Amino acid sequence: MKSKGIWNKVPGILFGLAAVFAFFAVFAEGFASMYNMQNLLKDCSLLIIVSLGMNLAIMSGKINISVGAVMSLCGVITGIQLQRGVNIGLAILIGLLAGLALGLVCGYMIAYQNFSDWVVTYAFMGIAQGLALVASDGNTIPGFSNTFRFIATGKIFGIYTMIIIAALLCLLLVWLSTRTKFGYDVYSIGGSQQSARLAGINVKRNLLWIFIITDLLAAVSGILLAAKSNSASPIGGQGYEWDAIAAVLIGGTPFDGGKGKVSGCIIGAVLMRTLRNGLTMIGLSPYWQTFIIGAVVMLVIVADGINEYRKKTQAARRVYKS
Repeated sequence: MKSKGIWNKVPGILFGLAAVFAFFAVFAEGFASMYNMQNLLKDCSLLIIVSLGMNLAIMSGKINISVGAVMSLCGVITGIQLQRGVNIGLAILIGLLAGLALGLVCGYMIAYQNFSDWVVTYAFMGIAQGLALVASDGNTIPGFSNTFRFIATGKIFGIYTMIIIAALLCLLLVWLSTRTKFGYDVYSIGGSQQSARLAGINVKRNLLWIFIITDLLAAVSGILLAAKSNSASPIGGQGYEWDAIAAVLIGGTPFDGGKGKVSGCIIGAVLMRTLRNGLTMIGLSPYWQTFIIGAVVMLVIVADGINEYRKKTQAARRVYKS
């Protein structure tokens, strides 16, 4: 009975990830190789960083669909500064400030002017994407110094720096979500904004910070993407917003907010990238990859929902019996 209780505490999504990994390890040649695992972890790092911010937004009952375009814009801005000979640290800072500014304006319109988060972030997706295309003249900005590329492809104690950065950000967001007043406020706001206000929580200020953090994390991911690929593409972040949303949802954070864990969105992001990596190694066309990933994500969400329902039913029975 004790071991059964332990297994019930394991997220259903983790079993799904294990099953997917085992499948590709058997049927995709080279999938479990050290080289591929390192590439997979690097790809996971980018999506994890974006998903951390998306998870925060969805936990509060909001959403930010502009993060992919913000990634592209901040990567392009950083790349342009580097080509102009700007100091690497300053170029990265300018890219980060661009993400912070977008999050500030976006958050202000949603939190203080009460505009719809879907409408505002959709508009900002177009604005950021358009600015990235205009700034780069529609071209990819290639060729950066090894010093800049070190933030993604360099190694510290044998571990890629971008993986270390992603891990540190995960720890920071875990602490922020579970050990700070801000984290508790996010859960309260997601549960009920009205109840949160009555409890004395400054809902507007917290929502503003949520969108600032979300776009700032997108900026970090966009800059790392530029360093990893040795080029800044004006459409480099395209699609990351939807992958991040899927990662958060399959990680157990519902659209209506109020609950969710950082660990869940991390596992969700790893599952998304594992699917893409494995299907590519099998040799499946991108069109079929999109279909299969969508189907698998749906199956995982349904399975996890059934598992949660079963747990609630068992808990209700125990209460009834007692």
